[in-house]
Amino acid sequence: MGRAWRIEFEGALYHILSRGNERKAIFYCDDDRHLFLDTLGEMSERFAVDIFAYVLMDTHYHPRIVIYSSGIHQVICNPLVLTITGIGKN
Repeated sequence: MGRAWRIEFEGALYHILSRGNERKAIFYCDDDRHLFLDTLGEMSERFAVDIFAYVLMDTHYHPRIVIYSSGIHQVICNPLVLTITGIGKN
């Protein structure tokens, strides 16, 4: 049986988790973290998202966001967010 549909509505608060493959590091230095945060800020402006909190760990990150206009999938599946942790790793 598949996963239940995510409930989406304007102003909803979401806790997002993204982890590296095989729980490997996605952030290797502070420059990686700064680049990610800059990109997260750009995504916030582009998609009408407020970021309330975040945690960056070597192997994963956890932002808590509120989305005002786009669906959650349009935000978290954005190439800005999906590719930022892969830059310079391949």
